[in-house]
Amino acid sequence: MAVAIPTSPYDPTPLEEQPLGNAPLVRVLAQIRHPALLNLADDAATETALRVAHGLNEGYPIFEASRETAVIVTPEGVKEQKNSGTSIWRLRNPKETWQVSFSKEFLAVETSVYEGRTHFCQQLQAVLSTYAEHVKPPSATRIGVRYTNRVAEPQNLDRLKQFVRPELLGPAGTDLPESARLLQTVSQAQFSVPNGGSLLHWGLVPPNGAFDPTLPPLESQSWILDIDAFQSERSPFEAKAITELARRLAVRAHTHFRWAVTEDFLRTYR
Repeated sequence: MAVAIPTSPYDPTPLEEQPLGNAPLVRVLAQIRHPALLNLADDAATETALRVAHGLNEGYPIFEASRETAVIVTPEGVKEQKNSGTSIWRLRNPKETWQVSFSKEFLAVETSVYEGRTHFCQQLQAVLSTYAEHVKPPSATRIGVRYTNRVAEPQNLDRLKQFVRPELLGPAGTDLPESARLLQTVSQAQFSVPNGGSLLHWGLVPPNGAFDPTLPPLESQSWILDIDAFQSERSPFEAKAITELARRLAVRAHTHFRWAVTEDFLRTYR
């Protein structure tokens, strides 16, 4: 049975969410940025972070505290600045398939086992409620939902022309002689709408290539489709309202995805 195909990335036609049992979805992430908060930056930061960790301990008992690596460029080269990075706290579930991370300026919830929009938003709201209770951010300055797809099977990489609409193929849609091989081509498109927009990346990544430093590289070539739908308007930090906005952003990202791929893609990964 044929499915509806959006005519543009912002086609307003409602689309039913169609779970793909074998989806090449490697990560789904929601990030909420807020003003820098003193209670996560001064001497009380550890105490605040531990209150959040205790509040989420039932679902996320694995605790990790670290610092971002800060670097400076000098005439002698790139040097690390010890103890100058921002503190980041990460909480994970026992299977380490869900992670909550936060610092003085953001909160993020991510998973590698996406079970659909409704379930993801339920988990997000529970985390937001606990975070708001203990950290008390006054507002959210950016809310984004990001989906990262990665096709790595050689037989499916050979079928990109059947899997992806022509606008996204670029050099990957070019016929080459047997002696030539396209190793890498990554493109970007940014769309603007009132109060926000979307950022899309797609293309071929070479073996051991790092498209995103937070995702482990593969030993083989892959094709990625990374979709970030966001709102950049300041809004109150309220768990229910932010979750509803995240749901709407997920709907937008789904429209982008369905516009980008073909029915052959959906059938292959269903």
